[in-house]
Amino acid sequence: MDSLYRQLADTQIIHSHLDKFEFEDSEKEQILEIVDHIFHHRLLAVVLEGLVEGEKITFIELVDSGNHLMVVDYIKTKVVNIEDKLKAVVEEVHQQVMEDILSAAER
Repeated sequence: MDSLYRQLADTQIIHSHLDKFEFEDSEKEQILEIVDHIFHHRLLAVVLEGLVEGEKITFIELVDSGNHLMVVDYIKTKVVNIEDKLKAVVEEVHQQVMEDILSAAER
């Protein structure tokens, strides 16, 4: 899951956006950490919403095994349009974070 997550949720875009404003390094680090958690939780929620109960258990076991390729293959076969759904969530989070950064920078 991490490989797919890292591929989709590129925080470098947000990092570049933060550099445009006068945030201290510690503030940037905190913001990026929060954004990372948001991405992780939102993407995980999309996957779990697309799985039925028994599939969720299998998914968790695969994640626990550490075999990220099997996890990605599994969710691609079990969740309809998973890549599109995940990309939509990433775009939504990016947009919201950018708005929040602009709002915080104006203060």
